[in-house]
Amino acid sequence: MDFLDKVKEVASNVAEVSVRKGKELHEITKIKLEIADKQNKVKALYKEIGYEAYKAHKAQVDIIESIKDKIAEIDAFEDEIAILRKNLDEVGKTVNVGVEDIPVADEDAEEADFDEAETEPLDPIE
Repeated sequence: MDFLDKVKEVASNVAEVSVRKGKELHEITKIKLEIADKQNKVKALYKEIGYEAYKAHKAQVDIIESIKDKIAEIDAFEDEIAILRKNLDEVGKTVNVGVEDIPVADEDAEEADFDEAETEPLDPIE
């Protein structure tokens, strides 16, 4: 393989990895947004529970009966969040493959003879 073929192969591999990483990042972002949305719904339910508890206290009725449905909703959201976090962990495990796995070194570069005496130091940029 000549140098240009190797460059084409590396560029192709980088493009493939970039597409795969983009898809994985999209999936991770989508899951994180779902988790955040469900957490916001849980926070809203907490506020509603507080308001319902206050109303029940003022009316001198059983607080548990007035908030039972909201507690069930919170439990359902918490279960969904747990599943989403598990999915996020599974997607995150596939993200470990990266560009660094692509061989980019030219085998002939190791045999190249660079004479340090022939090179002059660069002038500093002012």
